[in-house]
Amino acid sequence: MLYVPPISDYKPFYIQFASGNAQDILTQYSVVVKAHDYPMAYKVKEPYKNQWKDENGDDEYIPSTGLKLEAFTFKLECAMFAKPTPASQGVAAKTANEVLAAGVRAFKNALIAGAFKTYDAYTAFGFKEVRLQEFQMPAQDAYVVWNSKVGSSTEYVARVIFTVILKVNDPTNMVLSGNNITEG
Repeated sequence: MLYVPPISDYKPFYIQFASGNAQDILTQYSVVVKAHDYPMAYKVKEPYKNQWKDENGDDEYIPSTGLKLEAFTFKLECAMFAKPTPASQGVAAKTANEVLAAGVRAFKNALIAGAFKTYDAYTAFGFKEVRLQEFQMPAQDAYVVWNSKVGSSTEYVARVIFTVILKVNDPTNMVLSGNNITEG
């Protein structure tokens, strides 16, 4: 079974698809965001301009709504944790690694469903028109299994760390408002 170990002061990372509310990926998919690499600066799109031969410089058109920003990508370093699932009611037992592999596939399948909005409560960064750029499935050696002592019994626990690259097509600032990610 997928599980989330206790993490003090963890701030959620939310995604919201066109039809639905914002979902904490920790609660929904058991995915912990370990690190992110948001760009430190945004690049402004080159505005439309005319270069009149009989005038100095450029005649640039700056919209009344302000300059527009270039699209960019960022990485999320994610982790998932699992315990083995015992056999029950005709369902075969699964190792912790099998449970993790299924959890990673479920998260990937959710992200390839289309465009979504994001909001990171840790950084207070949110974006709209985000899509999956790259999701490289973890290699076999990325799955780490160890023994965990619980009371008088020992159980196996597994962890996998993987990277997701997201493309932000619209860097409009988004905020979390109730159960929705909205412009802020």
